[in-house]
Amino acid sequence: MHDVRWGAFIPALILAPLVLAVPAFGVLALGTWLNAGINPLGIVAMATVVAAGAGAPTYLTLGAAAFWHALRRTGPQAPFWLMALAANLISTPFVLAFLLVLDPRDALGTTVFLIGFGCIFAPLWGGIFGWIYRTFTRMGERLKSRAASLRGDANAE
Repeated sequence: MHDVRWGAFIPALILAPLVLAVPAFGVLALGTWLNAGINPLGIVAMATVVAAGAGAPTYLTLGAAAFWHALRRTGPQAPFWLMALAANLISTPFVLAFLLVLDPRDALGTTVFLIGFGCIFAPLWGGIFGWIYRTFTRMGERLKSRAASLRGDANAE
């Protein structure tokens, strides 16, 4: 079993979708400011921003649990993109049940759309999560080592 570093896990979990959504939101704002109208880049940017909002509940519950489990079992080299995709697919009955409560008329079609959309963004977010987590973990280890050397600790790791 591996330790999960909270100082890397929480920021990576929050930042992974934002790495895509914030620049996409900037593209949307720029397109609006330039009065660019409908264009392919604007459509991709809109999809990315919508994915961040629509996928957040599943990502922050099932995705976070999948990442936590993967980190505990295999460490920071886990296939986070695959864990995110699995969490997205596992969320299907929950999404369907939620949509049936909201509006049963087109719950199945909406579920298929949301899960399909998630099949694109979940692996991206999972891969970005893994990259951020590994980066923050390495930075933390370097800082810890540097602090120990500055203090003159002989037992520094």
